Amino acid sequence: MSLMESKKNIMDKIDRIIHRQDVFDKLEKEKEESFAAYMKLANELSVKRKDVFSLLESKVMEHCKDLMLENARFKISCTEKKPSSNGIDEIEFLVSMNPGQDFSSLSVSASGGELSRLMLALKVVFQASNGIETIIFDEIDTGVSGKVALAMGAKMKALSNKYQVLCITHLASVAVMANTHYLVSKKSTFNETITRVQKLDHDQTIQELAIMTSGEASVKAKESMQDLWVKIHG
Repeated sequence: MSLMESKKNIMDKIDRIIHRQDVFDKLEKEKEESFAAYMKLANELSVKRKDVFSLLESKVMEHCKDLMLENARFKISCTEKKPSSNGIDEIEFLVSMNPGQDFSSLSVSASGGELSRLMLALKVVFQASNGIETIIFDEIDTGVSGKVALAMGAKMKALSNKYQVLCITHLASVAVMANTHYLVSKKSTFNETITRVQKLDHDQTIQELAIMTSGEASVKAKESMQDLWVKIHG
């Protein structure tokens, strides 16, 4: 480095020291302006969020009734939190599953089967606005059976009229709603596990549905599943 360059570097450092307070004041002003701009946007976002709460609550309730949660109530709680990249709102989903029951957090109030149905209702509502054309349900029917499982299957089938729906399930009453079926099986050896995915034709589908229902592909079980298939698909 030349003598002139060294002199310039030293003079720059001296200048920064002399004007340190000016630099600090400038940065502080920029910080305040940035925070004011952030709060303006955060408050606008908060208002827009609250504007759609009632619509979202009513939509979720509609789907809950379809899923045999007639007594369930759903509410969105919004409280102010420390500013973050997501805004100033602390949002929590609250539910009351029985008449006279107070609202409490969705994560602690609902049983396994109730939670499965609530999550399906929420996913159906949010799907309408996220622009994604494929929906994957991975054992969302956990903890349900019988008429409730059929109701969940029917809800997913209705959703498939507009979107591509992929559903992983162990329930025949849900699987029977689908148009195309794949059987996923695993085979383990000493040092590896092989997963096989097989597309099923109609006869194979009825057989696997019968096994899912009764544990075996008996004539009676297959006839029962065929009758259900015709009832659903025509």
